[in-house]
Amino acid sequence: MKTACIVAAALCALLVPAPLLSAPLITAEAPAKTDAEANLPKEVEAYARSLGKQMYLNGVAFADDDVTDNNGVSVNRDVDDALADITDHAGIKKSFIPIRSNVQNALAYMYNGQRVLYYNVDFIKMAHDDIDPDWAVISILAHEVGHHLLGHIFVIDSNFKQRELEADEFSGFIMYRMGASLDEALITMRTLGPEQETPSHPEKGARLAAIEHGWHEAEAITAHEGDMARRRDARQKLHPKTAAAFRTGY
Repeated sequence: MKTACIVAAALCALLVPAPLLSAPLITAEAPAKTDAEANLPKEVEAYARSLGKQMYLNGVAFADDDVTDNNGVSVNRDVDDALADITDHAGIKKSFIPIRSNVQNALAYMYNGQRVLYYNVDFIKMAHDDIDPDWAVISILAHEVGHHLLGHIFVIDSNFKQRELEADEFSGFIMYRMGASLDEALITMRTLGPEQETPSHPEKGARLAAIEHGWHEAEAITAHEGDMARRRDARQKLHPKTAAAFRTGY
């Protein structure tokens, strides 16, 4: 299990990976890969081997498109919609490629200079159907998006666990901006996060604290924005001619 956790650190998964999968993950029935997906299994394996670790992701498999959530919606559509919501609220364009795969849950990674986000359709379906249909998928993906937006590197070093907490904090921050309550921002980590610290990730309490800190940071910024708007309105009432000049130009 310790080795599995170390590999998880290298690949920056949200949760602890499962043991080595014995059956081949890519079959003749798998959908054709896109250009972005081509040759990724070898690259992922080479990366893990370069660190001298056993490979716990036995290649990348691409899930069938007909996997649906309990509302009958494609899980791939759920992912696309969640990522669009996250990046829209962050005010940025999507700079990474989402790729359905047989990773244990979801993880951010860099391939040949391109940032990618792997996700397991069965894991995403479970989170949507069993935890929270509105926020669980967003919570999982926001953590991985945070790794990319924060410019994180995907190597094992002394700052690895700190980068995990930074991604957790981002997820709490963006979820507040998207309208999640504190409980909604925390429920997925409460449900799925490992209780104890691992070689790759902090213990659940620290991760929940990071999410909560990000959520409260966004709350404070939103309150500040409200204060600024009220001060602007007060100035306009005191100096209507000046305010009109700013609106129409001199």
